[in-house]
Order: sequence, then C-alpha cells, then structure tokens
Amino acid sequence: MNAEMTQFCENIRKLNRDELMKLCVTLKQENINLLIRATENARATTAAAIDFQKCKAENEKLKAENDKLTKALAHEIEKNKLRNRDQFGSKAEPLKGILTEIDEREDINDIENVEDADLSKTKHVTTRSGRNGRTDYHKTPGKRASEYAGLPVVNSFDLQIEELNRKYGEGDWNVAFWKLTRTVEHVRERYYVKNEYTPVISYGYEHLMEMMPRPNVMLKGSVASPTLLSSIIYKKYGLGLPIERQVKEMNVNDLYFLPQTIERWIIRFADEYLWPVYDIFNGIIVNSSYIQSDETFLQVNGIGRKKCYVWVYITSELVKDGHKVIVFSYGPGRSEDHLIETLRGFSGVITSDAYAAYFAYEKDSAGDVTSSLCFMHMRRKWIEALIVLDLKNMSDETIKELPAFKAAKLIAKIYIEENKLRDLPADERLKHGVYGRYASMVRQISFI
Repeated sequence: MNAEMTQFCENIRKLNRDELMKLCVTLKQENINLLIRATENARATTAAAIDFQKCKAENEKLKAENDKLTKALAHEIEKNKLRNRDQFGSKAEPLKGILTEIDEREDINDIENVEDADLSKTKHVTTRSGRNGRTDYHKTPGKRASEYAGLPVVNSFDLQIEELNRKYGEGDWNVAFWKLTRTVEHVRERYYVKNEYTPVISYGYEHLMEMMPRPNVMLKGSVASPTLLSSIIYKKYGLGLPIERQVKEMNVNDLYFLPQTIERWIIRFADEYLWPVYDIFNGIIVNSSYIQSDETFLQVNGIGRKKCYVWVYITSELVKDGHKVIVFSYGPGRSEDHLIETLRGFSGVITSDAYAAYFAYEKDSAGDVTSSLCFMHMRRKWIEALIVLDLKNMSDETIKELPAFKAAKLIAKIYIEENKLRDLPADERLKHGVYGRYASMVRQISFI
C-alpha cells in the first residue's frame, strides 16, 4: 500500500457511519459515470474503426478507378492522335518500327515506299558549335552552280578607268586578267498601266462604226491582265500567300485594289477557264471502268461549325491507254449525294475506305457500281491496333502471334507481289491475280 492509500484509510477511520454512507454513494455515482464514458468510448472506437475500414476500401476503389481512368486517358490520347492522322492524312506510318524490328529478315522496304517520303535526298546538316549556334550546310562540289544554272546570265565588267589612272598613272597599267565573281540578283516586281488603243473603223457611205476586237482579253470589262492574274493566282495557291498580304505588297508599289475585287477576279477566272477543264477531267473519271476515291475535311471560313470536304477521284495507275487524271471536288457535306452528283453516269468499280456513303452509292446504283475496299486503309487500321498495344512488354514471339501483326505483315507481302505485276499486261495481271500467289495471300486475310 502506497502513502496515498494509507492516508485515504486513515481519513476513512475518522468518519462516522453517515459520512461513510455519503462517501460510498458518491464513489458509486462516479463509478457509474466512468462506466458510461467507457461504453461510449468503446462505441466511438468501434464506429471509428468501421469508418476507417470504409474509407480504406473507398480509397482503394478510387485508386483502382484512377489507375483505370489514367490508362483510358492514355488510350484516348493515342486514339485522338490516330483520328487526327486519319483526318489530315499521314504519309509515314510506323511500319519500320513495328514490323521490321521484329523480323528484320523479311524485307518490306518496297512497301514502305508506297507511302513514306523518299529521304535519300535529304540534305545532311551538322551543327557547328559556337557562340551563335549557327548551322553548317555542307554542299557537294558543283552544288552551288547547279542551284542557279537555269537563270539567264548578264555579264558586267567593272573597269573604272579614271580611278585606275589616278592610282597607277595614265598609260602605266593594263588588265592582266579578269577575276570572275558570281552573285544572284533580284529585280523587284513592278506594276505599270498599259494603254492599249484599238482602232474604231468607219466604213461605207453611211459611215458605220465598228471597233476591232481586242486580242487576249482575259476578263471582259476588267483591268486584270493575264500577267497580273497569273501572278496573283500563283502566289495564292502556289506559294500560299494570302490575298491580304498581296494587297499590302501592291500598296507599296502604289497599286490599290480591294481584296474583294481580286477574289472576284479569281472566281471569274475559275468559272470561265478552269471549269471547262474540270468538266473534261471529270468526264474521263465517269467514263472509266475503275476509279479510286477518298475524302478529307476542309475548314471553310464564314460557314460556322459546319464541316466541308474535298473529294478526290483518280483513275488507275495501271491504265496503259488513255488519260490518267486526278480530280478534286469540293462538297459541303460527306453524304452519298455528292457521289451521285459528281459521278453521274459512272459504271464500274470504285475503291475507297469503308465509309458508308460508298456502300449506299453502290446499293442505289442498280448494279452499275461495285464498291471495293482499299488495302492501304485496312493496313492503317491494323497498324493503329498495334500502336495502342503495349508492345514493349511483349516478347517477339508474342507480337508475331498478334492478329494485327499477322495482317499488317501479310499486306506488306501482298504489296511486294503486287509490285511484280505492275508492268504486266492486263490479261497476265488477271491470271496472277486470280490463280497466283497474290490471290492466295489475299484470301488469307479473311482467316486472320
């Protein structure tokens, strides 16, 4: 017994019966209160433990959902990249990185050349270390002269006789030889007004008047000449220089046309001179038995959020007789109506992607049109399927067993065989295409 308890016992002995009774009641009440608090604490602890477990489970669930959403976001980013590639076109598809690194023994370089740009002519550039961080372009011998070999040459002899007489004395010098230095000069574009007078003829006793026709009139009633309009069109569509910037350049030379005036010239020129050419080309497309087609989105100012499209139609590259033409056709929409209007009277096979408008066009043609699909578009989808997979964590053997890899590889082989048939006559191509190795590989696609 410690000192505190000893003191407590001594104090109790001094109390009478009533005081002891009162002390016991007080202690009992405090004990009850302590039990109540202990019970409440136990319940609170239990509730806290339950809430903790719920929070823990919810946290794990949210963490799992976050991981799932993170993967889904990465997947959507890849899909968005692929959609952009489909929308705006893509020359280079990553065949080399996906196909050839798995099996370098199979050469598919010929297939990549179908779409990939030729990089053999790329200029080799080495960066020169230095304060300015400039870049050196190394030219091969004779390269500089070839850059301006097609330009006319003007010879100029810099002989300042008075200066030479002053420096060396008159009659005390002669020219030993001439040192040639070449520079490329630019004559600034200039505009001028051409006054062209056309005779008005008076003839007969009645003195009837008749004006002789003007030669080479491009746009009747307009001051635009062939030289001016050709320059504007070339800058606009060949160099991508907007009309507004061309107007600013004209203003510097004291020429002041409104952009709307120039745009009306271009529209009139296209309507009077290019539209007949388009009709001829489109007639060749319509009268062909086989064509290829595709369409792409085009942003047009002033029509709000509505999408417009440019459709392209091309005759077969294997056409030996006749004209090979490519026709671009603008359309405010992407429906079957454009095909019906543009290809009115067409009867034959049209190769395209799997867009529904072509199948609808085939269905409504009463058997005149057969829609076939494009291996290039098919291959792109298989490549996209490989892109979204995590190939880094797969073995070469696993990748080779993927359906997407098998299909892309097989299409590459089909292109190799197809290239062998390119220069053959039509009957020979048909023979190999129906019964040869090419046809056998094409049939394998359906079993992948």
